[in-house]
Amino acid sequence: MAAVRRTNLLDTPPEECFDRLTRLAVETVGVTAAFLSLVDEAGDFYKSNFGFSEPLATTRRLAGETFCHHALVSDGVVIIDDARSDPTYASVPTIQTLGVVAYLGVPLDSPEGQPLGALCLIDTKPRRWSRDDVTTACLLARAALREIDFRSRSSSSRQEAAKNAPHLSRREREVMLRLVAGQRLKEIAHDLGLSDKTVATHRQRLLRKLQLADNRELYRYALRQGLLDWSA
Repeated sequence: MAAVRRTNLLDTPPEECFDRLTRLAVETVGVTAAFLSLVDEAGDFYKSNFGFSEPLATTRRLAGETFCHHALVSDGVVIIDDARSDPTYASVPTIQTLGVVAYLGVPLDSPEGQPLGALCLIDTKPRRWSRDDVTTACLLARAALREIDFRSRSSSSRQEAAKNAPHLSRREREVMLRLVAGQRLKEIAHDLGLSDKTVATHRQRLLRKLQLADNRELYRYALRQGLLDWSA
């Protein structure tokens, strides 16, 4: 589970870089839904989903046994044409709760080989998955893994540099990280659960502590400290 936490993606808002992968899976393969799951002690967190109904589309959390748990411990891609008639999977609760019948899951592992989650495609009717379906899912899973690995490494380096910034409180460091990532004050306020005024106050304090005049100088400071990610 430590590897999952190190991705810094658990319980984070949806992002287009992942949403376009699940959307492409649905549109290309023609399935009911596709999702990118990360699995921790609490269950499945869906970093991205396309085709889910409410409330799961919004909550993006599911406890208990799921097909993703089987994908995590598999030696490769999990391919299920009709879970209802397969003794291995017939008792998985999401057959009843979500209407899952056919499932295609590609395990996602960290560079060290630790399980993170899965890229999954599901259908609400029996389906014979083609070689093209599996190839498409694997390519999308590979793209997701590249993004996860990149985000994990860049986030770690930014957080370490921010931690070493002089005299900044934890909240000021959080505001700084989001400012240099290009977020607007309103977006930062929403993400941190603060008012616009409070975020603006934190911004002014960190600029004063760093002896910087404005956001432009903050960006230059961030570049020198390795906080900016130009390849995103």
